[in-house]
Amino acid sequence: APGLLPAFLDGFLWRSRNTENGLRRVNYWLKHFLVDAEGNFNRNIEWLVNFNDPKLICHPVAIMAVDLVWNNVAFRTFLFNKTWFLFTTCIFICSQSVLTHATASSNGDRLSLNGRILMLVFRCFIYVFSMGEMIFKQGRLCLRDVRQRNFVRVLGVPVPEYLGKWQNACSFALMCCLILMFSVEPILDCMSKGP
Repeated sequence: APGLLPAFLDGFLWRSRNTENGLRRVNYWLKHFLVDAEGNFNRNIEWLVNFNDPKLICHPVAIMAVDLVWNNVAFRTFLFNKTWFLFTTCIFICSQSVLTHATASSNGDRLSLNGRILMLVFRCFIYVFSMGEMIFKQGRLCLRDVRQRNFVRVLGVPVPEYLGKWQNACSFALMCCLILMFSVEPILDCMSKGP
């Protein structure tokens, strides 16, 4: 009963009737709102979001709970993941286009030895750390869904359920592009032919 939720959420806070310097003390009881009986993260915030009710999500208890989770848990992880993605994107751009034009020697379109070594290092970094991380994450999610038999149908074809979220589908497509790039990598062709 979504209509009872504001009254229910009001039970998680207490407002003092006394004021000090124009401020009133407020206590929030959020332990059971954020943590379930087994000590795992509770899905209450997710359920509040799924109601699609702006008044409900703007309740002081919901705001305090979301702020606690964001400031103490999610912010650092989010910032680290986005910084890592930005860093690997810059390395990718440098290895694919910037180095090709910036380090070309004056006697033609060929790269100088230092430019080729730097390009090799950057591309190895991308293939090992970026593509490797994506293969690990996508493989883990896929294996979990296959073991639990969680599938959704896309155009009549069963695919693992995690690919139903657009972020995971985009990450999977990016991983496939990197694997395809790796398979046609000119450095691998040069290594197989020798010096």
